[in-house]
Order: sequence, then structure tokens, then C-alpha cells
Amino acid sequence: MNCVKADQLSQYVDKLLTEQENKEIEDHLANCEMCRQIVTMLEEENNFLQETLKSPTLPDDFAATILEQLEPYKPEKVKPKKRVWNRVLITAAGVALALGVSTTFSPSFAELIGGIFGKQVVDEGLKMANEAGLGERLDLSVTDKGLTFKVEDVIADTSRIALSYQVLNSKGIAKNPILNHYDPNSGNDITLYDHNGKKLEQLDSSFTQEDGYALLEYSLREHPTLEAITVKFNLTELDGVKGNWQLELPIDLKEKRKHTKTYALQDEMYSVGGVNVKLGELKIAPTSSELNYETSFAKEEMNKVEEQLDVLSQKIGKNLINEGSYDTYLGYRIVNESGESVFTHNGFIEGKGHPILDGGLQSTGKWKSETGHIMWNDSFVPSKKQEKLTFVLDGVFKTVPSDFSIKVNPNQLPDFEFEGNRIAIKDVKIDNNISLESSMTPIKNEKSLIIEMEGGRGAKASQIISWVMVDEKGKAYEVNGSSEILDEKNADGLYKTKTVLEIQDIKEVPNEFTLYAVAVTRYEELKDVWKVQLNK
Repeated sequence: MNCVKADQLSQYVDKLLTEQENKEIEDHLANCEMCRQIVTMLEEENNFLQETLKSPTLPDDFAATILEQLEPYKPEKVKPKKRVWNRVLITAAGVALALGVSTTFSPSFAELIGGIFGKQVVDEGLKMANEAGLGERLDLSVTDKGLTFKVEDVIADTSRIALSYQVLNSKGIAKNPILNHYDPNSGNDITLYDHNGKKLEQLDSSFTQEDGYALLEYSLREHPTLEAITVKFNLTELDGVKGNWQLELPIDLKEKRKHTKTYALQDEMYSVGGVNVKLGELKIAPTSSELNYETSFAKEEMNKVEEQLDVLSQKIGKNLINEGSYDTYLGYRIVNESGESVFTHNGFIEGKGHPILDGGLQSTGKWKSETGHIMWNDSFVPSKKQEKLTFVLDGVFKTVPSDFSIKVNPNQLPDFEFEGNRIAIKDVKIDNNISLESSMTPIKNEKSLIIEMEGGRGAKASQIISWVMVDEKGKAYEVNGSSEILDEKNADGLYKTKTVLEIQDIKEVPNEFTLYAVAVTRYEELKDVWKVQLNK
């Protein structure tokens, strides 16, 4: 199972994807606890920002009116920041480039108070790097059709690049900064090239905005040896206006490399609960720290997984078993010398019905050829006290095959218990999905079987990740769906859960069917935590 990239999850939460892309991600989320956690974290962050950053709408001329009432701005009193480069290449004829603040507009009110890197929308790693003087003021802009595309600041190190920009009209008023460059049909393109001129493919990226500023971030974790990067903006539409805006921004990473420290951890290995753990290395850069490690099934556990997969294949058919669903991952903390948690990865706290990520920026995994063997890269906000960081393993997660099944009679819907879960099937029905097709057959009516469940589970209880349905005739069906774990507890003291399963291409409710839990995630907590000092 290949996880969705973090930038796509961010776009999913921000409702920037197409209907088809949304469906693909929702199908993945139904079977991936890790990505569901990231989506929950992003949604909570959005909700927080919406509540805390609410402010009354100001008139378009607010900044200009305020500036007219201030004493004249005297730039000689401000110590200028060092520029990263001296020139910018423009390939489109007739498009003007302005270095510094353009004389065609006044600086906005937000610019005078420090740009985006001092705002709430920016994570602590970028704020710390900016406070340490690693932020570079660029003020590079290009103008066409009365709109200026202006790249204001950049923060770069070996882990990521963060660029802030604005879209301004001729009066210096900020306009909509959304570029929709993720959409191949938008006409806007942002491409990164390495020091050899080779295009960097499939970079994890993110987009945020606040007060007319936009922040673009690109992860460099997959490219640790880069010496330089060129960011090329090729834009054909800004704020609904067609035009031509092109910039090339070269960024030198050689000097940035001096600020990154790497600590090798090859000899640190551990095995518990059927899961092997092998620590790789810790990297501490100004804007983020990264921990690389591997998880895999222990030999005995792997033998059990293979045996259970054989049994399932005989019951439901091998074609409905996705071996990528079976994985391994960790619940751990990184603490500083004072014992304070710098980063919590899949930790449990009272009041939360699911594991949490606290202090994390991004977590990605690469599946190896063997089932359950994954190379992980977790990034987190650097600590101001990071001289002695310690890895603390609290528990391990493993998603494995299961022999659990439940027979369902739609006329007598059952309740059932499973490894700390109490679940009631509330409804079984046929749902009509009407969709548009070609002009010859403009309307298509597709029917699906919908199964709705409600119940409760302990925070550390097992979780059913995927199901397969077999009808009374023995035909097996793939099951899609979604699950929700609430932070609210029911009368039994369990966290409330809601699950909706969908089985396509079924025209009527079967008289009886069986649901097989083909993938289950189990958590095993360590009695004695495993500790490793990371930066010795």
C-alpha cells in the first residue's frame, strides 16, 4: 500500500482536488490509519486557524490609507537582509522584472510587519530558522496585465525550501494568491531542477496562505546530496487574469549544508511484538529534524502472516487480498535532556480515541519487496534544546490478516465484539448512485450495497482496516468504505465509532452474507520502553 503524499492530503483537506482525486484518496483513507491520522491533524489545524485568525474584512484601500497617515518610510534605518542571488532570468519577451520593492506600488501593510514567516500559519521550524537569521529577503517580481507576481522571502536548508509570494495589483493591493499549479489543466507550472539541470520529480509539497501571502514548501528529504536548486515559475493566469509571468530562482544549498548535522544509528536494533525495528540516522537541520528507520515483521510473525494469507485466499480468493495492506509502524517519542517530548509519533493521550502526532511535520514510508517491510522518514520541528535527544519506543503497530468473520441477516441485524470493539450493524440498504456518462448514455444508475455500523472501542484496541463480503452464493466482493473514531465516549466508556461500508455492483440486498475482516491493526505496548540516545 503506497501512502498518499502529504501535499495531496493537504489539498484534499483544503478541497483543492478533483472529484476523481477525492474519491481515490477516500478509498485509500478507508484502509490506512496513518493517513487518516494526518488528515485529522490537518483538519484540526484548519479549524484552529479558522477560529483564531478570524478578523473583519478591511476595505481594499486600507493599507494605502494607513500608510498615508504614517511618517515617511525611511529604508536607510532598516538593515537590509542578504540576497541569495544577484540575477533572475526571464525567458518571456516583454515581461518586466523588478528587483526590490517595485516603484509602481507601495509596500502593503503586512510587509511592514515582517511578511509571512512571522505569522501563525508558519510552523515553528520555519519561525526558528527565520529568527536565527536564515531567512533571505528577495523582493523579486515580474509584472504583466496590471498584476505583479512577487517572491518576497525564502528559507532553505537540506530538508526543505519555503518560498513566500504575493499577487498584487497596480496599487499594491494583495489579490488571490492561489495558483492551482497542482492542476495540469490550469496553465500554471512550478518546476524545480537540480544543479545538473535535471527536473526533480514527485517532490512532496504544500501550500498555505494568510493575509494575502502564500507559502510554498518543497521537501528535499529524498534528495540529500543536492548542491543547488532552480525554481522556475511559468504562470499564465493570476487572479483570473490571463497573462505571462515567468521567474527563475536559483538557490545555492552548499552553504546551507553546513547547518545540518547527521548522526548515524546503524547498530541500534530491537524486536518486540513480532516487529523488528532498525534505526538509521538522525538529521538536524535549521527548519526540521528527520529520523530515518525501518520496520518489518519478525521471522516468526512473517510465517504467521503467510499462513493466514493462504487460509484467506482459499476462503475468498487471492485476487481480493491486497498484501500492501499488511504493514508495521511505531508508537514513539523523542525527548530532550529535560525529559520534555519534542515529538510524539502515534502516541496515546486521555481524551483522544486514536493515536496522535504532536510536533510532527511529515511522515512517509517506502515499502520494500517483503510484506510489512517499510523504510520510514519522519520529520519534526527542531527543539531549542536538542543537544541530547533520546528515542523512546512505547509500542509497535502491525496490520495482519485475521480469521474473524460475522454472518449478517439483514432482517435481524447483529451486534458483535472484536478485540476491544463493540459494534452494532445499524442498517443494510441499496444506494442508487446516478452519474453522467457520454452523450449517448448521459445518465447511468449504479447501485451499491451500503452497510452502516456504530459502536465503541478502546483507544489501544485493535482496529479492522479492511473487509471482504461473501454473499449466500459464495461470490466474494471488494469492500470500500470509511471509518471514524470520535473523541467522545459512550456509556460503556469506549470511544464512539462510525463505519460505512460500500459494495458496488449489487442490485438488491442479499438474504444473508458474511463479512470477513481481512486486515486488522493491533497495538502492543512495551512493558519496559526501549531508549536510544540519538545525537551522541
